[in-house]
Amino acid sequence: MTGANILSLPLRLDHEGTRIVQEALRGLRGKALRVDAGKTTFLGALGLQVLLAAAEQWRSEGQGFAVTPCSPAFADDLLRLGAELSDLNEDQP
Repeated sequence: MTGANILSLPLRLDHEGTRIVQEALRGLRGKALRVDAGKTTFLGALGLQVLLAAAEQWRSEGQGFAVTPCSPAFADDLLRLGAELSDLNEDQP
């Protein structure tokens, strides 16, 4: 995903962290996005909802969206919440 914007997630994607990410996402539309979750130690349900919605929004606009890298804690929390990394990194149609 050469030339993509990069958004580094906060350590904790709890209520406050999700609010910050949601605001940042508004300013990053229109170009492929790589979300760096390499240092994220907690992913809450609200954070997952925002990321899933963003992935869908980017794809609907024909833009790439990927979460990479992701920390082991982020990956574990995805599974705990009933999702998988492929839900965020799904290939564009």
